[in-house]
Amino acid sequence: MPSTYSLVQRILLIWILVWIAQSLGGLSGNTFQFMAMDPKALFNGDLSALPGMFLWPFVHAPFPSLSHIFFNCYLMWVFGQEVEALYRGRKFLLLCAASIAAGLIVHSLLALLLPASFGAPVVGGSGVVMTMLGIQAAVYPDRMLSLILFQCRLRNLFLVLVALDLLWLSYAIVGRGGGVAMDVHLAGAALGYWWAGGFQHGPKWLVQVRNRRQQQKRQRNQQQHLRDDAELDRILAKISRDGLPSLTSEERRFLADRSRRKG
Repeated sequence: MPSTYSLVQRILLIWILVWIAQSLGGLSGNTFQFMAMDPKALFNGDLSALPGMFLWPFVHAPFPSLSHIFFNCYLMWVFGQEVEALYRGRKFLLLCAASIAAGLIVHSLLALLLPASFGAPVVGGSGVVMTMLGIQAAVYPDRMLSLILFQCRLRNLFLVLVALDLLWLSYAIVGRGGGVAMDVHLAGAALGYWWAGGFQHGPKWLVQVRNRRQQQKRQRNQQQHLRDDAELDRILAKISRDGLPSLTSEERRFLADRSRRKG
């Protein structure tokens, strides 16, 4: 009998069950460290860190920490279900896999370049949550969200969170980070926003600048095309008048280039 649980619900169930197992395991000293992403250890030849390169999004800070698992589950529930409605089945799984891969690649590169600042192990599904938020910000940018004290547009909330992550990332680069993998957040956010085509849109002034540049490029191409046509007419007239041997090396190259473009 097929399951009635959505993929988002299954992900949430896995997160909660793993968190419970972590918290109970902590009583006996088992912290599930093998599930953490630790590229620094892997680079140093510790193969026990290999499973964590794939399992890190499914493990969170164990009890007595509650905020990590709570906010990730809550935001995944709020934003993930509608994203799953947009990308069903394998497409949603592919999206999650791409988000995990993006976080892994970005954090591994930073751990390789700046091991002192990004050498700590990483756990949690925050990158996947930011991917869900990025997609919604791209698809429904003007949707109004009712927060505790005020309302704001979804894209504005997304941009504020990205700006805060960038600020914290800059602190982490200079060695003053707070132990939160903001690089993974940003990788997930960028992946989601790009996945839904968000970078094709933007503020009106940015769209106008992009359209103006595209128009200028088209005009330059048209002018170059007219110059090429005029040069071709001149060369053909020269061949008709003086014969093919009269052409210079530059004129021969022009005809060869023109023939390749037409071919």
